Amino acid sequence: MRPVLSRATRGALFGVGVALIVVASGCERTPPEASPPPATTSASKTPTETYEVRGEVVSLPDEGKPLSELRIRHEHIPEFINFAGENPVNAAGVRGMASMTMPFPVDPGVLPEGLAAGNKILFTLAVDRDSKSFWVSKIEKLPADTELDFGVKAP
Repeated sequence: MRPVLSRATRGALFGVGVALIVVASGCERTPPEASPPPATTSASKTPTETYEVRGEVVSLPDEGKPLSELRIRHEHIPEFINFAGENPVNAAGVRGMASMTMPFPVDPGVLPEGLAAGNKILFTLAVDRDSKSFWVSKIEKLPADTELDFGVKAP
């Protein structure tokens, strides 16, 4: 059974709808090409912590998708300090940040020429606890025969 609205309620709802349309049509929209670019990774940030981490590239940012990020499967980072300033211990008793695959924003110009999915890398993970942000500030390709240890994982 459909609820029955009084004539006064229907009139009030209609009036609110018309008001919203009038307000929305008066708003000026900035064309997409004039919109500011998304915030860059570290242009105005100074990291509170940096970590040298080894990992494997899972996927690269897609040039056609400006918000896409570098995905890396990284080794355990035992000394990792979280945004609260703590070296956490997870439910499995693992201190720091366990090995996992995650997306990373990357500083402009950091991706080495010829970097591809499957490449093993050494990267600098920059963390700014004040703005609760992190990014990759440096990447170096490692030899293909480098052995990585992904054994310490999140529970």
